[in-house]
Order: sequence, then structure tokens, then C-alpha cells
Amino acid sequence: MDLSWLTAVATVIGIAVIATGGLVAVLNLTHGIAAGLRLAREPKPMRALPARLWQDIEPLLPRLAILVPAFNEENTVVDTVRAMLAVEYPGLEVVIVNDGSRDATVERAVAAFGLKEVPVPPVPARKVPLHHQPVLRLFKGQRVSLVDKVNGGKADALNAGIGLADADCICVVDADTLPERGAMLAAVRAFVDEPGQVLAVGGAIRIGNGLSLDQGHIADTRPPGNLLALLQTVEYLRTFHAARTAMGSFGAVGLISGAFGVFSRRALLQIGGYDRRTVGEDFELVLRLHRLAARMGLRRAVRYCPDAVAWTEAPQSLAVLSRQRRRWQRGALETLSRHRGMIGRGRYGAVGLIALPEALLVDVVAPVSTVLGYLLLPLAVLAGILSFHWLAAFVVLTTGIGLLNSAVGLAIEDLRFRRFAALKDWAVLMGASVIEVCGYRQLCDWWRVCGMWEYLRGVHSWGAMPRTGFVDRRAPAPSPAVRTEPAPQETAA
Repeated sequence: MDLSWLTAVATVIGIAVIATGGLVAVLNLTHGIAAGLRLAREPKPMRALPARLWQDIEPLLPRLAILVPAFNEENTVVDTVRAMLAVEYPGLEVVIVNDGSRDATVERAVAAFGLKEVPVPPVPARKVPLHHQPVLRLFKGQRVSLVDKVNGGKADALNAGIGLADADCICVVDADTLPERGAMLAAVRAFVDEPGQVLAVGGAIRIGNGLSLDQGHIADTRPPGNLLALLQTVEYLRTFHAARTAMGSFGAVGLISGAFGVFSRRALLQIGGYDRRTVGEDFELVLRLHRLAARMGLRRAVRYCPDAVAWTEAPQSLAVLSRQRRRWQRGALETLSRHRGMIGRGRYGAVGLIALPEALLVDVVAPVSTVLGYLLLPLAVLAGILSFHWLAAFVVLTTGIGLLNSAVGLAIEDLRFRRFAALKDWAVLMGASVIEVCGYRQLCDWWRVCGMWEYLRGVHSWGAMPRTGFVDRRAPAPSPAVRTEPAPQETAA
């Protein structure tokens, strides 16, 4: 029986998966080199601003409000807001947006910060309205406000906060995110240096599982004790230190993490805020900002600041991490499909020519290619259809180059940021980087493929996110909380 056709098919698949892996490897190495060159040119930031400089810079800074969407956050809302208030920024306001919580989130925040109920102002007529569920009550304090509204999902809550905040710039964070003391000053620098030219600035996200606080300030930055959170730590260091920093140097920032970003409030109002119909609201919002920048004739209007650092809590179980990654994949595919007209278009600058084609490769082609490679190439080698060299080349590209990229991320961390000082911490991170490329990354690719299948089936859900919270050394440890983020309402925007 002639099986030459089977050999031909296996050869084509082998060439395709190896070529894809090689292209991704080249892109990752390019990211590392570009990131290293950018950071080598920039001075190291001050971890805390000297008091003598406050008087000089305060008149130059835009008014800033931090939006904290909260759903059933009674165990963490007070500690989170206290940590936000500890951030160095004059006149900073924290706006809690209670998205229909069914627990004591409102009562605990009102009691802790001495908030008083005030009338809800009428919604102003806008050319582009901000769609959100009705606001029920509004509470005000000295530096904290609370918006109590009908449940509508995270994007819905953010729209309500954008509409009611009295600020020039809006910082969007998750309820389990803690910015470092100097993060806001670092993020708004671009707005001050180039007024009117910058629409948004994204910051670096780090994994803070087990992070301890001292009166709202970050006191301990050791690697997490949970293995899954530790693997995500290596993943985030590589992603933000190399990929995001490099794309920032190219002017091709296509995504600002929903966990931490600073936006021009005027720009958010111009585009109508967040779209409540997507689970990838952060990615989709940034692409609409790029469309606005193109209409305004702005270049490099969306920036990435590696020195604006925030810590967030990562999933600690496979089930929760799987839900998160499948949701991310659905959000990416949804956004790429909606904004496919931007892909490869020079009108949108480096985002259209670099960021979106790369997202198409990394989010659509590469996961399928990698899963096929690990499933089919070993079978083809065992069946004698292909030689072992095919499998060896594929493994080297997907693991060997991946390990090198992780090493670049750790090197940048050590030379530039130094958040992990102990030698044993570095031994743990280096050991985790080996596990991360030999098992964890392949599992993430599988979840991405599952996310593609869910997208094709029309799945539109968020799921539960159990969290333990950050521990304040001067307060009792909070009990674990479960945050369930409902799907955004299917209301026309």
C-alpha cells in the first residue's frame, strides 16, 4: 500500500509548525534585544519622590482618579483602597464603583472612610454617551468616593466611574491590584511631557500572591509560594520586561492590561468608554483609542511605562487559571475580528503594521501550530514517517528559545528593577523558568485552543475568581473571597 501521501502530509505539517515556531522565536528574541536597548538608554527611576520636589511638580500634574470596580469585595475593599491612598500623588481620588454587590462591600467602605451620601448628579448630554446600568447612590469623602449601581459587569462599572469622576486622567485597576508608591507619577509623566499628544499609558503588572503590606505600603516582594503563581511570575516578567517594553519602543502598544492603566478622561468620553458587549474590554478599548488617534493625527498616542509597576493576584488553581486564559483568548479573537480592518494598515502606524499582525500570529496561528506539533510530530516519528530531527528542531524552538527569553526577562529584572533581592529568590525563579517552558507553556497553548473553540461556539461568560487577598502586617488576615464577574449585559452601545 502506497503511503507516500501520508509522508507528504506529515512533512507539510512539520514544515508549518517549525516555521511558525521559528517565527515566534525570532519575534521573542527581537523583543528582548529591543527592550534591553530601550532600558539601557533610560535612567533608573526613583522608588520614592523626594519631598522637596513635590512643591515644584504639583502644579504640573493632571488631576487623577483611580477607579476600583468592586463586586462582592467586602473582605478586601478597605485594604485595597487604603493601599491606593498610600500611592504618591497630590490630590489623588479613589472612586469605588460598587457593581451591585450582594454582600457588605458598601457598608464597610462607607464606615471605614467616613463617606456621606450626596445627590447623584444628572447625566450630561454627550455626543457619545457612556452606557451603564443606573446609579442608585453616590457617597463622598475627603479622598474617597463610592458609586453604588445596578450590576452590569466590569466594563459597565468602569463607564459609570468615568462619567462621575472629577479628574483629567483616569487610572483603571482591578480590585485586587496594588500600584507601587511611585507608579502614578511614572505613568502620568508622558501626559505632562507631551500635553495633548498622549491618550493612554499602560504599566507593568507583577504577580503579588502572598504580598504583605505595612500600612498600605508594599513591604515584601518575595516570589509566591504557590507553584502555579510562581510560574505566572516568570511568565509576566518575560512578557512585560521584554514584549511590552519592546512594543512600547516601537510605538506599537496594542494592549493595556485591565489591571492597571492610565487614560485621558476626555479621550474615554470621546470614544464612549468601554464596550460592555465584549469579554476583552481592555484590548478593544485600546484599539478604539488608536482609531481616535488616527483621526486626530497623533502618533505614539498610547504608551507603555515599564517603571509604573502594579502588583496583582494570580489564579492559584488549574481550574481558575484555565477559565482566565480561555476568556482572554475569546476576548482577543473577538477584538481582532471586530477591528480586522486595522490589521496591516499603515494609517494606524506601528499598531496596524506590527502589533496586530503579531497578535494574529501569537493568538491565532501559534497556539494551533504548537498543539498540532506536540500531538502529531511524536506520532509521525514513532511511525517512521518523519525522522527524529523534525521533532528535535520543534522542541528546541518551543522550549530552548523560550528558556532563553525567560532568561532575558530575569536579567532585565535583576539589572533594572531589583524587586527580588535574596539569592534564594533568584534560585527559585530560575528553577521555575525551566518548568514554565516545559509543561506550563504547552498547557497555556492548549487552553488557548479551547478558548478558540468556545469563541466559535459563542460562549460569553467570565466565571469565578477565588482570591486570598494581600496581607497587612498590622491587620488581621482577611478570609478568602470569591469574586464572580458576570458577563457584560447585552445592551446596545
